[in-house]
Amino acid sequence: MKNTSLKNQVENKFIHGAFSIKGFEQLRSQSMNNLKHIELPDIKNEDWKYTNLQSFLEAINPDGNEVSFEIKDIYQPNTLLIHNGRLIHSTISDEIKKWINIIPIHQFSEFTSGKSFETISEKSSDYFVLLNNVSFNRGWILHIKSDAPDNISLRFEYIWSNTSDIIISSRNIVYMEANTRLHITENHRSEEQSCKIFVNHVTECFLNNQSELIFNRLQEMNSKVCALSYTFSSIATGARFEMNNVIAGQGIIRNNYIMNLHGEEAYTGITGLNLLTGQQHTDSWVQVNHFSQNCNSDQLFKSIVNDLATAAFTGKIYVARGAQKTNAYQSCRSIVLSDEAKSYARPQLEIYADDVKCSHGATTGQINEEAIFYMQSRGISKPTAQRLLLSAFASDVINKIHDDAFCEQVEALIDSKFSIQ
Repeated sequence: MKNTSLKNQVENKFIHGAFSIKGFEQLRSQSMNNLKHIELPDIKNEDWKYTNLQSFLEAINPDGNEVSFEIKDIYQPNTLLIHNGRLIHSTISDEIKKWINIIPIHQFSEFTSGKSFETISEKSSDYFVLLNNVSFNRGWILHIKSDAPDNISLRFEYIWSNTSDIIISSRNIVYMEANTRLHITENHRSEEQSCKIFVNHVTECFLNNQSELIFNRLQEMNSKVCALSYTFSSIATGARFEMNNVIAGQGIIRNNYIMNLHGEEAYTGITGLNLLTGQQHTDSWVQVNHFSQNCNSDQLFKSIVNDLATAAFTGKIYVARGAQKTNAYQSCRSIVLSDEAKSYARPQLEIYADDVKCSHGATTGQINEEAIFYMQSRGISKPTAQRLLLSAFASDVINKIHDDAFCEQVEALIDSKFSIQ
């Protein structure tokens, strides 16, 4: 009964600020109907057993007031500033504007121009995806045109802030025409505040034949933020999607990745690096669906967990009938630096083809004291030795990030968060 009552409260809070967006009427109607038959997930749900959102959802009390954001910084070229899911500032160069369109989500009908467009999320049975389907009222659409140059790189600066409790439901769409290349870097941060922020954020990526998307994301939230992020992808023949996600800061963050390989020789690589201290909690939930033959996928998630922090990982490789010659790899590794820190892992395989190479594994351990002692015997201080070992542990994730500035930012976070004396 308590869960049903909270479910009604949550849906009222989310749907209260929603408005109709032309082109999404069927999605909203269908999802609203499906939402009636799905319970608000709790720790009794296998996919949510390590992440309990109920106390946060019970405590948040949005009053409907949202403040505007004052732009104070000067942003580099080809940077977009997003405040609470809304695009408020852009420095896109005229040269790149010839090849891309970026419009607010409420102009969706202009993007489709009357053509049918099937969202990936409409097939989801996840409670919070359905809730997003019926309530998103902000976000953007990015369309990259065919024959665009290979060096298009965009940076999205996300700021989540308000003067009172707020619930945010946003939707982004990335649509790449055939033979295009795009590099996206997202930085998510929240300002220091006493109010609570609940973010339910969905990104859908459509990669047509031979296209390539490199997507880097850094999340540095404070302890007043609970953020759910869903990244869906549809990957066509010969297309590549690389997703690299780094979590620092505090708060509760759950990232969900649903990658669909629909064409031969499609590829997806997903990496995650969690740098956790305090009472931070992160949960990474991954499903890679191999629907076509001769496709490859990699999953690599690493966590450094200290204090009272918790990291959780659930990863599934699904290979459909007929998806022969699949090559799929999954690994989850964690280092815990305190007796109270926790790391959970649930690697999974579901295979319906017989000519495949699939592997998965998970390890959790402590820092190698013998290696630290060895370095100390060579004149290296204990703090320096520990930082070197932690940097080495994270290096294979960092090496997959095709952005020097982003890598330097991550390495600096490792030094600052784990500089134990």
